[in-house]
Parts: sequence; structure tokens; C-alpha cells
Amino acid sequence: DILKSNETANLTAAYTAAIDDDGTITTGTYTPTTAAGSNYKKIINGGAHTITPPALASNTATTLSLFIVNNASAGAITTSGFTKVNGDAFTTTNGDEFLCRIEVFDIGATEFSLLNVVAMQ
Repeated sequence: DILKSNETANLTAAYTAAIDDDGTITTGTYTPTTAAGSNYKKIINGGAHTITPPALASNTATTLSLFIVNNASAGAITTSGFTKVNGDAFTTTNGDEFLCRIEVFDIGATEFSLLNVVAMQ
């Protein structure tokens, strides 16, 4: 069977996806995107930085998962641009890990975004 973008289909088998390793973030702003690559991202927190939601075209939506691992130089992670942030607080403890779910909806050029953070330790 072939899955086509213009036809309704029911997926009955499991599937996996590649994880994009976006490297170590040491400063600045990190904006995960699904424009090229997977909806699954991994970064290393190697310094203070800000996470922002991806920008979308009008009347589109995206969902992605982000896995964050702190290293010995981990800095404070702040967020900017999200409509709502909930869940656990980020820490800077070496080895701490976080699974984040990001959902963004653009409704008529107005973006609504959610970041949910789960500490994995």
C-alpha cells in the first residue's frame, strides 16, 4: 500500500523515525524545526539559552518531541514565544534529562503554542 497526501488512510502498522541530533547549545536561541528532518530532536544543554517555538505558515500545525541532556556546563534554559509552558522546571544538574513536547497551531496567522516539559530523573 502507498500512503498519499490527498487520500484518507488508516495506518495499521507501527513505524519509527530518525532523531535529529542538533548538537550542543551553549548560548543564544534554539528554535527546533521540522522543515528539514524529523519531528524528533535531541540537544545537549551546554550553557544558558532560550527555546522558542517554530514559526509556521498560516493555517498549518506541527508537533515535535525534544530530548534535552544536561552536560557539566549546563546553563539555565528559558522559554520565549510560547503561548503556554507547563510541566517540570529545567535544572542545570549534570546528567539531568528532559523530554519536551511542542505543539504549534497557526490559525489565520495567529500562532498558539504549547511546551510541556517532563523531567526524566
